[in-house]
Amino acid sequence: MYAGNCTQYPQLASVLFEMTIDLNTVIIGQQPFAHIKQYSFFKEEDEILFSMATVFHIESIEIQNDTANIWYAKLTLTNEKNVRMEELDEDFCTRTGKAAEADLGKLLLQMEDNDRAIDYCKILLTESPSFDIQLSVRRYNIIGECYKNKACYELALQIL
Repeated sequence: MYAGNCTQYPQLASVLFEMTIDLNTVIIGQQPFAHIKQYSFFKEEDEILFSMATVFHIESIEIQNDTANIWYAKLTLTNEKNVRMEELDEDFCTRTGKAAEADLGKLLLQMEDNDRAIDYCKILLTESPSFDIQLSVRRYNIIGECYKNKACYELALQIL
């Protein structure tokens, strides 16, 4: 495990997180995290990407190594809703008229970051499949538009 080394920067602190996730309590289709090991720069690491709205209970926080300023935090995933994130999501949907999770792909497309938009939408399609056909269609459309922007017309036609 790596928690960094803050000895050169005493104003900073490293934090090592231990997260407990009970998969029996995760609601299928609403999971606030995705397994991204295959996309990680560090291939040997078993990485998980958490949604911004993920809520954890803090079980404990204690200093692990006082001289290196390393803290150890134990967290447990909950099914509690993040009310503030729901308000932001609702506002975003009201302003754009679309589902927010697909809109990050659309935003990346508008920023002409086609590769990341494609990767993001493919992750959504595989890691959190939607039973909402319109949302799935939106994801495929973003991928198709990105391929069109990259002049990969055959790939764009396969998606569209």
